[in-house]
Amino acid sequence: MVGVAVELVALRTLYERDHLDQVLATFGLILFFNELAAMVWGRAALYTNIPNTCPGTLSCCPGLRYPCIAW
Repeated sequence: MVGVAVELVALRTLYERDHLDQVLATFGLILFFNELAAMVWGRAALYTNIPNTCPGTLSCCPGLRYPCIAW
């Protein structure tokens, strides 16, 4: 729904304009939504515990092990 609203309100009006206007508008939208996400969820990293099913390494493919490191 947010994407449809952004398309209708901001982007559709830019189709007839110069490419630089489109680039600046989309860059401004990126900055706006980045700050909005930071205000809603904060800037701190969110961590989770490693599940018990991953005791040390995880087998991705036969013969290939990926380490499950606890921070």
